[in-house]
Amino acid sequence: MPVGRVEYAYLYPLDFFEFLQTKQETKLLDYLNSVGLNTNIPKAIHEQANKLFLEYSLIGGMPELVKTYLESDDYNSLLPLYASLLTSYKEDVYKYQSQANSKYIQFVIENAPFFAGSIYTYENFGNSLYKSREMSQAFNLLEKIMILNEVTATQSKKLPLSLKPKRPKKLLYLDVGLVNFKNNLQSQYINLNDLQDVYRGQIAEQVVGQNLLAQYLHQPANLHYWTKEKSKGSAEVDFCFVHLGQIVGVEVKSGSTTQLKSLMSFAKEVENPILVRVHKGHLETKKLKLNGKTHTFHSIPFYLVPRLTSLL
Repeated sequence: MPVGRVEYAYLYPLDFFEFLQTKQETKLLDYLNSVGLNTNIPKAIHEQANKLFLEYSLIGGMPELVKTYLESDDYNSLLPLYASLLTSYKEDVYKYQSQANSKYIQFVIENAPFFAGSIYTYENFGNSLYKSREMSQAFNLLEKIMILNEVTATQSKKLPLSLKPKRPKKLLYLDVGLVNFKNNLQSQYINLNDLQDVYRGQIAEQVVGQNLLAQYLHQPANLHYWTKEKSKGSAEVDFCFVHLGQIVGVEVKSGSTTQLKSLMSFAKEVENPILVRVHKGHLETKKLKLNGKTHTFHSIPFYLVPRLTSLL
């Protein structure tokens, strides 16, 4: 008798392309799915896509909230829903832990949004005075149930990637909309020009990381950040992953290539790297010469992050 096979999938909030699909922006979505690295995206389309990405970055990708927003066209109608979601997560803690341990998990759920898109340590997390062991157990459980993701450091210069689990980690919360709500950032989106200007750039890292994670549908996420060995100075590249046998470094930052010091350090240290800058600007690929070697440098608009691996 044939035996049925169960296929597992990891469910994340909607990525930006799924948001466009839900919003019925099919013409724009079809175009963005057709572009290649050498496509010259018209200014009008670029500006439209950037505007919609800012809207997505405010609302987030939780399906019920996106649906409510599209029906009401009123951000304020979402506020009780965000609050209700966060309350339900905290109340669900008792399903997983005893009452004695639940306070640590509830504390992380309540405070993790303040650290989204940033590096953190377990010891005294959120000025809690809780010990590293207590916090690490809470974080580990919340990662298993996908309330958050802990992005681990690597210092590898070649494959395979060797992870540094004892180094501070980068925090990605479940959804950027919840992060905005918890931090009361709504007003910062009024007349906003660059997502990098919101919450010290942490929202930009959160939403980019969230969209990168959403591409790992059928396997555990293989997303890290790269850091230089301490003896050689300090440099951190926001995200790092393996694609087609190469190590990809992703820096979420505006400005010229001369301002991307960490990514340039990554290019010098890592064997055969792929260099990516995610920004509000246009899609562009150019050659850079560093230490006598020529590297290809890709500038990717925020709105194309869901297609990053298919573009490279």
